[in-house]
Amino acid sequence: FLANMSHELRTPLNAILGFSEIINSRMFGDTAVEKYAAYAGDINKSGTHLLALINDVLDLARIEAGRFDLNEEVFDLTGLCQEVVALMQAQGQDRQVSIQGPGESPLNVYAGKRALKQILLNLVSNAIKFTPPNGQISIELSESRSREVLLRVLDTGVGIAASDLERVLEQFGQGRHDIATARDKGVGLGLPIAKGLAEAHGGSLSLSSEQGRGTAVTVTLPASRLRQSTGAPVQTATAA
Repeated sequence: FLANMSHELRTPLNAILGFSEIINSRMFGDTAVEKYAAYAGDINKSGTHLLALINDVLDLARIEAGRFDLNEEVFDLTGLCQEVVALMQAQGQDRQVSIQGPGESPLNVYAGKRALKQILLNLVSNAIKFTPPNGQISIELSESRSREVLLRVLDTGVGIAASDLERVLEQFGQGRHDIATARDKGVGLGLPIAKGLAEAHGGSLSLSSEQGRGTAVTVTLPASRLRQSTGAPVQTATAA
């Protein structure tokens, strides 16, 4: 753990220290405002990246200790998916990757809204990193025959080798390298966190992929998570 994290934490820290020293010492004189502004921007990016890494590590630690507070409530999962699509559009456009959400039909669930939002953000962000220009990402929502909630994120990216499918769900596991830059690859905590949050809801996360064709990540939530528009539980065949 420490061996993997030390490099990832030191990289943005070194950038923060290096660029701040340049600004503090006024290396380029008192009039190089544009250069100093650019370095300040790099410091901001490195700080944001570092904060994200720390938050990921803390979230994973809470999940593994069973101390992640889900703060469960009834909400429309379709609406949450559409919110995530809107949030990720700019990142997708930067990579020339289109992102599509589910239809308009509401699907009410009783779950941790922040946790499911984090799952979606992690999965879509991961898909963007490994999808080449002109690729597509889509979020799909459906119910299984036994009324389980199926949340899928599909991409037309580089795919994952069959031998790597289990490894990418482990901490620091990475199995796709063709598209993403070194910074994009991160530490490989996005999928393990998403998996842990799904399991905290009594659900699961699974992967299917084909190299050169894309990847589908499926989050399954138990039927007991479904709710009617009134907030009441949905009666299932097994419950009746």
